[in-house]
Amino acid sequence: MVDFVDPKPLHSSDREPDEHYQGAIVKSGERWRIIICRSGLQFILQKRSTKPPNKGIWIGQSYCTTKDGLFGVCSHLGLLSDPNTEAVLTTLPERARDYRKK
Repeated sequence: MVDFVDPKPLHSSDREPDEHYQGAIVKSGERWRIIICRSGLQFILQKRSTKPPNKGIWIGQSYCTTKDGLFGVCSHLGLLSDPNTEAVLTTLPERARDYRKK
């Protein structure tokens, strides 16, 4: 089973750094997540600015237009050791512009 980020939280936002950004695709651990940018042109790998229990904000670390590019970055950071993250990435289209929010 592949667990995407809840597509409709109680308070969704259209601001990419927000916790409940409506374009969130998957979280990897407590400090990493992948989103689709507001324009639908890039996958963005974000890291939370502070460690739990503090919330902080999500800050873009890498910007990829292709699934292969995103896989490369995630592999380099060891994020593919999370089976759910790898499973979600596998389901993404080859290009970010072809991604459709669930």
